Amino acid sequence: MSEENQATEAGTPQKKKKINRLSAEEIAKKIAAFEDAQHTKSVYYKHLVQRKREMEKSSL
Repeated sequence: MSEENQATEAGTPQKKKKINRLSAEEIAKKIAAFEDAQHTKSVYYKHLVQRKREMEKSSL
């Protein structure tokens, strides 16, 4: 069996959508989910917050 088939059968999670391609609404939902779960030290959370700030600056 190839490695690709083994990975899909093992139930590995799908890759996350790139942060740059997320809408502002999607970013806000993900940030809220991290805060509810108290995972605010996560690197992914920090990247989401940074991207949110960048989007806010560019809309001014």
